[in-house]
Amino acid sequence: MQEVKRVYLLLIVLNFALLLSNHYASRKTGQLFYSLIALGRGAGRLVSDIYYSARQRMETIARADRIMEENRALERALTKERMRSLKLRQELEKLKNRPPLSYPSLFFARTVFLNPVNIYLKFAVEAGWGQGIRERMAVVDMEGNAVGKVVSPVSYSSSWVRPITYPLFSTGVKIGQYYGVARGTGQAFLEVDYIYPTSSVKEGDEVFTSGLDGVFPPGLPVGKVVFVRRTSGLFLKIKVKPRFSLRTLKWVGIIRKW
Repeated sequence: MQEVKRVYLLLIVLNFALLLSNHYASRKTGQLFYSLIALGRGAGRLVSDIYYSARQRMETIARADRIMEENRALERALTKERMRSLKLRQELEKLKNRPPLSYPSLFFARTVFLNPVNIYLKFAVEAGWGQGIRERMAVVDMEGNAVGKVVSPVSYSSSWVRPITYPLFSTGVKIGQYYGVARGTGQAFLEVDYIYPTSSVKEGDEVFTSGLDGVFPPGLPVGKVVFVRRTSGLFLKIKVKPRFSLRTLKWVGIIRKW
């Protein structure tokens, strides 16, 4: 920008010198005055052109910077959407490879958690006797894991569910070839009773429903053994971590008949 100004100043000086030479050549005294006026007007127009040209150039640069910043923001948003799309495709592949729930009377309902202090005690679902829901019907998550059972009150379009983590909830389970009863603790784990110390139950074993409680059909996944200890009592002390998560449970399936 400074080089441009120097060139324009040099042109002004050369123009002034040319006017002076023309004046002395013509020897007309009034011509110098009018030439100076014309030179001033020309210089003013030149300065005005330089100003507006520089202003337009700065505005163009600023507009280009804004466009570049918007493009960078769009690229970041596009990258996030691509990552989200990749995760959704991966989840879809998992769903395709998962065996479907094979209960023809399964009814899907949305969950409504109304006790944020302790979600392991009770929650509601948007399904009731108007959809054929009754007490003691088994409730599973979207992967077929045992969640709980329907309890009263059951209204036309909603009902309550007691999860297997409820302290008074008992579920007939099977660990390998050994049968026991899993009871809720009011926390994020279950305790299994009636497994003898002579059994080969160990940490990492999968736990399934036995079907002996009359609520859950046999073979539903319950959880995984995370703690096994011998005690002074007659049975082992076993803790099981459920396979479902109440904090992320949005939809459930209610088995109306099995």
